[in-house]
Amino acid sequence: MEEEQKILTLPGVKANYASMLRAVKEGNTCLMDCILKATGEHIPIVCMINDDGKGNFIFIPIARMFMENPFEILQSLIEEDAPNKG
Repeated sequence: MEEEQKILTLPGVKANYASMLRAVKEGNTCLMDCILKATGEHIPIVCMINDDGKGNFIFIPIARMFMENPFEILQSLIEEDAPNKG
């Protein structure tokens, strides 16, 4: 298996993805403005919302939104010129 594909098969990645899908389906997600500690930059973050049963909500960051055009900065592993393509 190629190194790039191994990340998608890690148990934690699949469990987190399943949790994210469940939260979206149940309407338990939100978009939050967060600040990167390293730079102070404001960035949009997708969070899952959990209720602790005591009326408190816990926000769990699950995805960072792109501020720039993702098609200009990312390269798919299936593109012809992908690095490390076997």
